[in-house]
Amino acid sequence: MKIRKFLLFVLLLSCSIFTANAQSQFTMKLSAKPETCENNGKITVDIFNTQSGAVLSIDLFDKTGTALLINVSNQTAEGNSFSYTFDARSHGTYTVKIKEEIGGRVANQEEGTVTIENKMEELAFNAVIEDVCEGLKITADVTAGNPVEYRLLQGSNVVISWQASNVLNLKMPFADGIYALQVKDECGQIRLKELTLKQPEQPDYCVARKNAARLGFKLLNDCNHFIHREQLYFKPGSHKFPSYRYPMNVKIEVENPVNPGNPTIIQETWTKAYAKTYRNIPYYEGKTYNYKITFTDACGKKFVQEDIISTKEPSFGISQEEGTCLRNFLSLHSFYYIAAPLKVTILEAPAGFVASEYNSHFTGENTSAAFTEPLGAYSTIELKSDTKTIPDGIYKIQIESCGKTIIREKKVENTSKFKVDMYRNKYGCGEDNAALKLWIATNKTYHKADDIGSIKITAAPAQFIAQYGALPYDIPVIYLKEGFL
Repeated sequence: MKIRKFLLFVLLLSCSIFTANAQSQFTMKLSAKPETCENNGKITVDIFNTQSGAVLSIDLFDKTGTALLINVSNQTAEGNSFSYTFDARSHGTYTVKIKEEIGGRVANQEEGTVTIENKMEELAFNAVIEDVCEGLKITADVTAGNPVEYRLLQGSNVVISWQASNVLNLKMPFADGIYALQVKDECGQIRLKELTLKQPEQPDYCVARKNAARLGFKLLNDCNHFIHREQLYFKPGSHKFPSYRYPMNVKIEVENPVNPGNPTIIQETWTKAYAKTYRNIPYYEGKTYNYKITFTDACGKKFVQEDIISTKEPSFGISQEEGTCLRNFLSLHSFYYIAAPLKVTILEAPAGFVASEYNSHFTGENTSAAFTEPLGAYSTIELKSDTKTIPDGIYKIQIESCGKTIIREKKVENTSKFKVDMYRNKYGCGEDNAALKLWIATNKTYHKADDIGSIKITAAPAQFIAQYGALPYDIPVIYLKEGFL
């Protein structure tokens, strides 16, 4: 019986030793935190696959592995893993040796090396300032060092307290002036940069509603819709929109005087533009109705413009214009409440006038022609020739568009005449030093009306003849610039 108990004891002891040896193959991982301030580096030792209750001894040596720096003994693992950190270390390479004891016996030993990097450097940063809806966005762009906190001062007053984020939002209202952006690093050192800060310019939105047809409600895209240009100003006279004000939401509401319960609604977003031409604004002939446009920028700022559209009878302008070499021509323009396609008919003209000689839309002896090109604010239909002027007399012209007929009359009188204008310019020191500037004008305008082709001097003082030769004297072409002498 005693022999059997002894054999059982030996068997259990053997199993215990076998189990301990089977679980003693732990793994070690070494990691390091760089030294960013003096002696703030760290080494972390992580042990895995150990046994709960195992006793660990951890030794920290210098790079050679011979000079013992720190001994940490009798560390008991409470589970299958264990972790230990060596603090307050300077940069350099270290050797770590670990011994594991289980049941009073050394079960395993491991060693390895780890390096703490030197990351100590002075703080350096730039400040990036951006206008935003609430005020200013100030970003501390750190280019060197190890920052941990940021704040903004004005004088001795704290405007924005220490914060972990490098983006500081300065909200309006605030005083324009000099501020200090401070950055603190891990070592407690502080660097600052002076900034001149100014509140972002605030909008005073308005839209253009001048007499120009394209900015009003006079031009037709077709018989049922206007061509209308919306032109938004950030401030009167200024189209300089800060980018952060986009996107701009636009809503147009047009009353329907024919069916009041069915207004026209146009909604869209402007991403960059400050103006847009619309070709889908309803045109109700002979009616008066309301137009409303609402702009809402990215900051929630709204501007509302309301107009009353009051349609008029169709009309167009006709004027006598002066071309090259006093060749006069007729210009049809200002096509209000008229849309293409349209038909132009010469109802009356002076003897000898043939429409096809002055506009290619007319053919042969025909006095009527169709024009299909879309009409805009600066559209014209010209009766013009490059070789001759239109005859003097009465012109009666008819336009048919969208079921309407409009007739205008114009008397043409070719009374323009060329003349030479000049002025004397002194350019030297003596009274006999001078120059003449000559150009061709007309009896109706002081401005240049044509280019000078050549100039010949037929009479001049004796001094001129003595210097330049006998008369007549041809002025060299090289002295003619842009039609002037």
